[in-house]
Amino acid sequence: MKHLKIFSLIFSFAIMSCEENKPKENNLKDEIPEGIIGHTFFKVSQTKNRKVLYKPCDANIPKYKIFKDSIFHNWAQEYYSYNITSVKNMKLQTSFRTNYKYNNEIPGTKDSLVIFEKVGKDKMYWKINGEIFIDSLYVNKIPNITQPCSECSDDCGSTVLNNVNNNISQNGMVTIT
Repeated sequence: MKHLKIFSLIFSFAIMSCEENKPKENNLKDEIPEGIIGHTFFKVSQTKNRKVLYKPCDANIPKYKIFKDSIFHNWAQEYYSYNITSVKNMKLQTSFRTNYKYNNEIPGTKDSLVIFEKVGKDKMYWKINGEIFIDSLYVNKIPNITQPCSECSDDCGSTVLNNVNNNISQNGMVTIT
């Protein structure tokens, strides 16, 4: 009987600690400003005279996607999902404290504190952790540039050659599509 009491006591503590680590999504949804939940924000690159979306040939455009209880961050070649543990709204910015969605550990990167700041009066541009991003609703308002294959790979020519080889017919003629 004594072992049963000890087991039930340990089990109770385990249940309570699991409940405390769950994100408080009901409270968080009310704290996150409108215009952020459900939106995707793409990183903007600044050229000499304009802002552009720049897609490297070997990666994605870095982006954040905000959900009611979590943040998805695509770093271009890798991505992470974070639980929002707290939200702090200030006059011109919103700060999100986060932990990793898959194990509740606090990230060792700047994503442990994600800071959104509006840039200008409209909701087109946002500064996220000091970098400029654009709301996906406005991506058609700035140029989208894709990095040429030749800039990031020596085998770019072999890719073209493979395409030509795949289009050679049985009589030796090349068909260009």
